[in-house]
Amino acid sequence: MRSRRSGYTLFELGLVMAVLVIIGAVSIPAIKPMLTSNHLQAASDMVRSRWTEMRTRAVADGRSYRFSIVENTGKFRIAPEDEDQDNSDARPWIVEGTLPGNVTFATAHATSAGGSGSQGSGGGSGWSRVVTFLANGTSHEDVQIAFGQTGSRPLVLRLRGTTGAISAEEGPKS
Repeated sequence: MRSRRSGYTLFELGLVMAVLVIIGAVSIPAIKPMLTSNHLQAASDMVRSRWTEMRTRAVADGRSYRFSIVENTGKFRIAPEDEDQDNSDARPWIVEGTLPGNVTFATAHATSAGGSGSQGSGGGSGWSRVVTFLANGTSHEDVQIAFGQTGSRPLVLRLRGTTGAISAEEGPKS
């Protein structure tokens, strides 16, 4: 009479592990675009919320705030437009940050409706001013800015200067 065995053989465990590795290797290329899309959406949401906060702060403080970036990186900076001439004792609201997930600001998309983004002091060399919110909550220009990540379509964020309305859409395939 044969006794019942408990447990699995090393061969059976190896076979199950090999199947799991193959399934993982096949599914990673399918999952990667979803992760990239999530990173682009997170970056867009971050900038959208910063612009809204900036606009609100401009009205509350009664001063203009500018949003500057370093192109082809994920670095951005928010600072008062008159930061260099500020003589008040109150510390100005300044925010420096980086986009999540290795997302970068795409070249030549940080543009106003009438042309390319202008250079601003922005706190250092390499900073490009994208938009300035005035003390009344408006901006002089309509702005669009693109977020990019290797291997995916860019995501374009558009700001309507007079109303502050912000919309996002996928950019052209590169």
